Formats: sequence, structure tokens, C-alpha cells
Amino acid sequence: MEKFSEKITVRYSDIGPEGYADIAQIMAWFQDAATNHSKSKGYGSEVLREMGAAWIVLHWDIRMHAHIAYTD
Repeated sequence: MEKFSEKITVRYSDIGPEGYADIAQIMAWFQDAATNHSKSKGYGSEVLREMGAAWIVLHWDIRMHAHIAYTD
């Protein structure tokens, strides 16, 4: 299976009052990575729209080993 990876910069605005990113923010990063992966394979939003197609998440399995925190 081919893997896709992408580095992100955790911004101060991504961090909640507890000092780390919540699951909604992490899922937004996953959504962006999935979109960028699709685009890298030639299936950007315009192509999908022309095809009348879309990506749908059917299942996820997220295992967090540590909180994602902002550091100066």
C-alpha cells in the first residue's frame, strides 16, 4: 500500500484552552491531507466535480499516543 505523508505547522489558533489540539482540529488536518493526497494523484476537486464523484470516509481508526500541543 502506498503511503502519503504531509507536514503541518500547528498554529496557536489550532490549540484549545487545555493547551493541545482537540479531535475536531485533528480531523480537519486529516481532511486536508486526504484532499491533498487525492489532488496529488490527479483527482483534485474540479476533476471530482466533473466526474460527479466525491470521497466518503466509511471508517476511521485513530490512536493517539500523545496530545498535539503548541510550543514556542
